[in-house]
Amino acid sequence: MATEEIATLPPEVRNHDPLFALDGGVDGLDAYRAIASDLPQLIAPTGIAILELGDGQEAAVAELARNAGLIVNAAARRDLSGRPRALVIHPGGRSKKTLGSAGEPH
Repeated sequence: MATEEIATLPPEVRNHDPLFALDGGVDGLDAYRAIASDLPQLIAPTGIAILELGDGQEAAVAELARNAGLIVNAAARRDLSGRPRALVIHPGGRSKKTLGSAGEPH
């Protein structure tokens, strides 16, 4: 999340989660930039990575992943309240099978 949004969090989050885990810089995407740049070297050719998303981050995080040469096959998985919450990505050299609800190719 963006630095300026931290003050708007509920006290049970703001006062107990480490600031490092909450503060994503000016636009809230600093950690995603670091992850996206490292993932192509870290993820196995047949592996996947699942990134948890904050509200409104799906398009920006998907773009960061694509710019790093990763593939985003579908819209983010939604949480129980219907918000996009988990983005499934995989390496660019992998076959483009659709991932099932458990993350398994089908």
